[in-house]
Amino acid sequence: MSEKYMTRFDERMKSPTFDEIDCSDPVAFYNARERWALERLIELETVKIYQERVKECYRREEVNAKQYCRKVVNDYRKAFNEYKKKAVVAKDMR
Repeated sequence: MSEKYMTRFDERMKSPTFDEIDCSDPVAFYNARERWALERLIELETVKIYQERVKECYRREEVNAKQYCRKVVNDYRKAFNEYKKKAVVAKDMR
């Protein structure tokens, strides 16, 4: 990746969260919303990667998938449940 992209990414991740700002400040609110959206996208992509790993494991192991893919499935479930839990919290914030 280019240096310019990584610098921009680092700047966006350094912005404060909703807990750290005064919500009446529109600039701070915009920056916090951008950071939250970026974090959600990263979490979603992580869940997708785990999902692909589960699919690959099931294709590779076929009959013994329950036995050999247990760790991969547990990692996927954990990531997915964390993603869903944050979605419920965000829905309650409205």
